Amino acid sequence: MRIAVLIIGLVLSFGLFWQSVLITGLSGAANDEQTQGAGAIGVLMAIIWLVACGFVLPKPRISMVLFAIAALLGVAGWSDYSDLQVWSGVSVALAILSYLGYRGKMKQQAKEDARDATMQQLLVNQASMVVPAGTVAAVACPACGSMERPGARFCGSCGNALPG
Repeated sequence: MRIAVLIIGLVLSFGLFWQSVLITGLSGAANDEQTQGAGAIGVLMAIIWLVACGFVLPKPRISMVLFAIAALLGVAGWSDYSDLQVWSGVSVALAILSYLGYRGKMKQQAKEDARDATMQQLLVNQASMVVPAGTVAAVACPACGSMERPGARFCGSCGNALPG
């Protein structure tokens, strides 16, 4: 999910950036200060999107907040630059997808933590099975492979004589 947000966010941020730069430039040429200001908000949104895309893989929660801030900025310029309605909606969608990516990352982290705890427990159990020097280890039956106590003469499972 996070990779999808990264790709979609990067591609659309360039579209938002160039559209906003054109609106800002053309509004400046026509002396329309309100639309020029709304175009500047679009450029700022595009920059915030790029920063949010930079955080989407390592810190999707920060990415979610940045996309939400960009959506709020877009709402501020709706009246003068109507395409910001669309870009604000896309910002909200990317914020939601970032949230889903955050949840996925937390589930993955929980699985990895459980696996690490299991592996650590296995290592502790294996270390406790090490026979200290000078002690006699259990004897394996050559016929059935069951482990018998040290000093046993016969296998408790199959009855065969044990070596030694």
